[in-house]
Amino acid sequence: MNFIPLTLAGALIVTSFSFKLPWNWNVNTDAQGQQTATVTVAANANTNDKKGNGNGNANGQQKPMPWGIFKKLLTAANDVTAPILRDIRVKAESEGSAKIEWKTNEKTSGEVRYGLTANYGLMNTDNGKMKKSHSVKLSNLSANTTYHIQVVSKDAAGNVATSADMTVTTKPAEPREDDDEEDEDRDTIAPLLFNLSVNGETRDSAVVRWATNEKTTSQVHYGLTASYGQSTSVDTDLTTNHEVRLIGLTANTTYHFKVESKDAAGNVSASGDVTLTTRAAPDITAPIISDVNVSATTDHSATIQWTSNEGATSQVLYGTTASYGSSTTIDSSLTTSHSVALSGLAANTTYHYQVKSVDGSGNISTSADATFTTAGDATAPTISNLVVTNVARTTAIVRWTTSEPATSKVSYSAGSSFNADTAFSLSSSALLGNHSMLIVGLSANTTYTLKVDSVDASGNAAASAQLTFTTR
Repeated sequence: MNFIPLTLAGALIVTSFSFKLPWNWNVNTDAQGQQTATVTVAANANTNDKKGNGNGNANGQQKPMPWGIFKKLLTAANDVTAPILRDIRVKAESEGSAKIEWKTNEKTSGEVRYGLTANYGLMNTDNGKMKKSHSVKLSNLSANTTYHIQVVSKDAAGNVATSADMTVTTKPAEPREDDDEEDEDRDTIAPLLFNLSVNGETRDSAVVRWATNEKTTSQVHYGLTASYGQSTSVDTDLTTNHEVRLIGLTANTTYHFKVESKDAAGNVSASGDVTLTTRAAPDITAPIISDVNVSATTDHSATIQWTSNEGATSQVLYGTTASYGSSTTIDSSLTTSHSVALSGLAANTTYHYQVKSVDGSGNISTSADATFTTAGDATAPTISNLVVTNVARTTAIVRWTTSEPATSKVSYSAGSSFNADTAFSLSSSALLGNHSMLIVGLSANTTYTLKVDSVDASGNAAASAQLTFTTR
């Protein structure tokens, strides 16, 4: 067996591989290729393994350490993984005792916490030995009583694994003498619960599902706290796949529940506390509309404003009667402050209007009918882009634009200046923004002077400057 000289210096205490703090070593190779390790530990460090191999108490001096033990020390120092618990079996042995067995994937200590509630309060161990198969017997229990159980295992590096809460019910006291032989073969192992889930939640119901490793009854205890207070009827049909519907629940509410299963031998298992939340009740209340008003009214526009008590869309219906006939595009933004602009209105005209809002659930609200009147139009149209085109020997076309719909009139006379006494005119009462008038009957190679006039729907008139052109 190869040995590594151990050099001791006052530092960390290393005791049976159970340590968490850093410790140091150096590996050196001499001229002959021999490797040695220098380990810095505290004086009196215990370097024995669990069978007593090694050199025991170092007493603060440099001593050889077997490579195997040194390797175990390194492995333990870097172990941060909790052990895995397997094959947990809880068995009531009599009216005053129960036996708990389990396995771990590595050697660990074994401990069982137990009590009448999930707070436990009592504890028993399997003598503190490190092993992979564990068995702990609980004694001095009360007959026919349900106990909460939790197993705990800790490996050499101090990593701890704990099981979920389990229950076991002790046997009833004073069994009949003629049942002694039958009791020896009686099933006293509680069923195992797994795959617990909640599905199909609505505002007033939910479905709880779980499975067991043997056929059992089905029941759910539930309520607003972990004290429950309500229970479903026991479904006595023995099955391994369980489904229980909870009904009569309150919408948008969190409920606590646990499931319980009993096998044919009367062994009972219950889950830990779990919660579920029902769905919110559907919104069937329309938004409340208030503070409807009209602002920024001009001769051709107005702005309608209102508020709602919840986020909702915005739209205005309007027209010259209460039948409306026109509507704005829906603003789909959900808001409580609404503002919609109306444009293209007639001047000095009374309009009926109604506001409309729809909330996120599709509930609709509309206001009562109301009216507003646009301002009178006192502004004359603006004439621009006046030109004469398509000039021929006897014809020409006059074109111009106005800033609003207006009538069309062209007045013209021969000569380089306009003469109202000898002028001719053409007119149209159509309200247009783009104007075009054809003049005919002109003299060839003659200079003419013209001007145009336009009048809007409110009677506001505009006249252009004079313009001269010559026929061919």
